[in-house]
Amino acid sequence: MKTRVLFVALAIVSAGTLCAQNKVNGTVIDRTDNSKLIGVNVTLSNDSGQVAGTTTDINGKFTIDAGNGDYILELSYIGYETIRMALTVNENTHIGDILMQEGATELGEVVVESQAIIQKVDRQILLPSKEQMQASSDGVSLLQNLQIPRIVISPIDNSVKTLYDESVQLRINGVEASTSDVKAINPKDIIRVEYHDQPGVRYNGAAAVVDYIVKHRDTGGSLMLAGTNGLTLPGIGNYYLAGKVHFGKSSLQAVATYAPYDIYWTRTNNETYNFSTGKVENNEVGEPTRYKTYPVNVSLNYNWTNVPRKCLVELQLDERG
Repeated sequence: MKTRVLFVALAIVSAGTLCAQNKVNGTVIDRTDNSKLIGVNVTLSNDSGQVAGTTTDINGKFTIDAGNGDYILELSYIGYETIRMALTVNENTHIGDILMQEGATELGEVVVESQAIIQKVDRQILLPSKEQMQASSDGVSLLQNLQIPRIVISPIDNSVKTLYDESVQLRINGVEASTSDVKAINPKDIIRVEYHDQPGVRYNGAAAVVDYIVKHRDTGGSLMLAGTNGLTLPGIGNYYLAGKVHFGKSSLQAVATYAPYDIYWTRTNNETYNFSTGKVENNEVGEPTRYKTYPVNVSLNYNWTNVPRKCLVELQLDERG
């Protein structure tokens, strides 16, 4: 078991070595008062679509990985004009300060709807706007569109973390939930989102908590299908299928995930020994080796209103080579 864990860790590290990326970074500043803007959405796209995404940190800074090529860098933030710029990347690129201008809205017969935020003593209550709901396909994408400061969503595996890389506890109607559960939420069912920036000990020391308050349905259901696949490493992907059926006060949910990992990796190891007589270096370069794993996770959950879910079946399959 110890050997297998070490092998997987080395495979992941070496995979990163094979697809070395350039760093594109900059700082986003308010044009009016020169304040640093936190939580600005930053995306990088090419002819194939979006290839990477991130948000600015507490100092308004961002860093995003990019291979060699031509890209469109887009910065968007609620209340500000969206910025798009063309980039040709063939090395580490420092853009410097990027000034964002607050958007000017002319009121005529147009009705402008904005996100409402209610500040409570222990949390923020966010009421998504109609536009944010329409632009979202599930609970995770809605969270991305809400642009909550300190919250970062990985464009690769949809994991939710803080700016300091701490895990965020997810809940649905007060009951702790997984990312798969949140992805299965229909945005139309979300009444509000409650964000606990400093949740305290009652949430088991979580760095932050996001609680989705959703409608209860007596009938009907939903089906969600999503997937991502690597561009530079086509052997890596992440696929998701979820279905939910409501009947009376109960519901039945099935979730299936498939995350194939099939690449060739090369182990490298550099060691330096310092002796009184001098320095000796040992550089090891291994042969390209294929690593593959095909994990499948299937779960079936029965839910009763206001009662934590009960897992009926959970199946994990993983073929490795």
